[in-house]
Amino acid sequence: MRLNQPASLRDRLLDITEAHLKAIDFYLHSFMRKMEAILTEEQMNTMRKSEQALLDALVTEFNKSSASGEIGPVDARVIARAYTSLLMMGHARDGEGNKMFPREDEAAKQIIDILWHGLFPPV
Repeated sequence: MRLNQPASLRDRLLDITEAHLKAIDFYLHSFMRKMEAILTEEQMNTMRKSEQALLDALVTEFNKSSASGEIGPVDARVIARAYTSLLMMGHARDGEGNKMFPREDEAAKQIIDILWHGLFPPV
């Protein structure tokens, strides 16, 4: 699993983000809403459990990185949700259907910069 690789948390998240953006070329949240209409409740529960497992893995890594001092003290549950929400930004398109980011590596870098630095980008 990419999240368990021996690298800094930032580098692992950058790798995961770029891989996600290359693998999925649509707005996942919208897709999930559409799936609710055609999947059984059992299938939706399986998907929700998978999503929760991903969030749990992120929470574990954020907690480890916080405990080691790699990142500041954070509410890992909130940061995990913030990260997955930022992932969706990588699929954003303008009113004419053009991608906000021309390349996945550029989108991944900007997404992780926002997560890492918030409103205070590095100088």
